[in-house]
Amino acid sequence: MTPKQVLIKAREHISDPSMWYQGNWSQTGIDGARKGYPCCVYGAIEWALPNDIGNPHLNSKAEKLALFVEKVAGIEADGLGGFNDDPNTTHQDVLDVFDKAIEVAE
Repeated sequence: MTPKQVLIKAREHISDPSMWYQGNWSQTGIDGARKGYPCCVYGAIEWALPNDIGNPHLNSKAEKLALFVEKVAGIEADGLGGFNDDPNTTHQDVLDVFDKAIEVAE
């Protein structure tokens, strides 16, 4: 899968507000995100790459994509996880970040 395809798949996974989660990877942690439960931005990217686990917390391809999303969206303080978990961040804000990254991804 190309980075763009992964980001599209991740965005689709959390496009329904009931599938987006704040405060952790998912209600049951990273394993829940990998199983397709409601999850955060990182969890959605991780879920989109379930067969490339190189780190118990975040696989290397998912980490690179998360850093790419941060750069494209101009997210600096607290990174993508902090952005996702900020109580002022809305579901639409998260989708907008994905849209920006998808637009420039290859």
